Amino acid sequence: MTIEGGTQLHPKTGRPIIPVSDAEMAKAHALIKAGVGQRQMPDSAFGAIASYQRNRRFGGRTPAQAYHDYVDTFRSLCRGRGPQEAVQRVRRAQEHLREKLLQPGDVHTDALLTNLAVQYANDDFIGDALSPTVLVSKKSDLIPEWDRRARMQSPDDLVGPAGQVNEITQTTSDTAYALKSRGLKEKIPAETIANQDAPYDFLSDGVEVVTEVMGLNRERRQATVLTTAANYGANTSAIPAAQRWDSAGGGDPLGKMLEADAALWMGRGPTMKLQFSDVTVYNVLAKHPDVLSLYAFSGGTVGLATPGMIAQFLLADDYLVGRARYDTANEAQTESTARVWPAKWGLVRVPRGNATLRNAFFSGTLRWDMTGLPGELGTEELARAGWVVKTWWDDKEGSFGVYVTKVVTAEETRVIAVDTGYLYETPIG
Repeated sequence: MTIEGGTQLHPKTGRPIIPVSDAEMAKAHALIKAGVGQRQMPDSAFGAIASYQRNRRFGGRTPAQAYHDYVDTFRSLCRGRGPQEAVQRVRRAQEHLREKLLQPGDVHTDALLTNLAVQYANDDFIGDALSPTVLVSKKSDLIPEWDRRARMQSPDDLVGPAGQVNEITQTTSDTAYALKSRGLKEKIPAETIANQDAPYDFLSDGVEVVTEVMGLNRERRQATVLTTAANYGANTSAIPAAQRWDSAGGGDPLGKMLEADAALWMGRGPTMKLQFSDVTVYNVLAKHPDVLSLYAFSGGTVGLATPGMIAQFLLADDYLVGRARYDTANEAQTESTARVWPAKWGLVRVPRGNATLRNAFFSGTLRWDMTGLPGELGTEELARAGWVVKTWWDDKEGSFGVYVTKVVTAEETRVIAVDTGYLYETPIG
């Protein structure tokens, strides 16, 4: 009997009779010899099947012959088992074949990337801009302050032909300061430096890490000074809950900003006005309808107000947003981060450029210029910067010694003139 395509069927079994060449028979014998068709097929049988399946694609056979060969191979794998076990045996055969092939992992050993690494940095610090550095020549001294009333009083200056000119009197007072020495260090074993791979560079990273951690400590001290209501004298207030800027009525943020600006005093030297808050207060102002209405012209709309846009309204020089974080948990505990700057809004005067004599600004970070220290610590470079940054090798520690990186300074953040700033303690709920 012959079916469509010219394939003959066996008269008893009804299965297709597929003529094969001597070469094909040799392949079949190789499969049988390898153990294909046995109930417990050895690993060599899987390899023989895989080799046969790869080679049969180039034998010039018809699609019908290839199909029947595939069925026969599948049946030999199944050999009297149920469908699920048959599928599992086929999958094991495929996995065995994959294991025999050369994989990407066989030709590569994982190593550190030299062009990509992850290292976190804290968000931008704003404390140094709000409380700028003032270099001083002594660790402790007195800050002179002229009486404010002497410039506000105006005695009669009218003089008669034989009259006496009225006299005015200036008074001064002194405020003491005392700087505290602050420093941190990091140790790196010499064998770690010698054994490190790129992108690690622990020796140079040491200075950066120690300096940034000290900067975080300074940011926290500056934030405390600038957000403590007692430091502002009469220039501070708490906004009631019903009038806060995130309340249902929206409050009156523009009016409150104008009140703060009107309360500021100024000195003889050049200054600029800086607004500041944490990120949550800024987020409220950025989408506040009162703020956005200032920039809606001819029926147009504006997206979120940028810090610069908010500062421009109040004729301030900038609006600084505190985003820095710090970990409130101890080293061995689970990480718990918090924002350095609380949810408050302030306006302060800061010196434009270097602090000058007879100027008035809200806060400064006094730093000793280290003049007079002996040896290498008294160099001109350190005197200008007010920092000691040293790295040395100590052969007395560790197996092969350690490299030590130390950063030291002497500074204090303090209020200079209380009436040149204003603070709202509860601008939002």
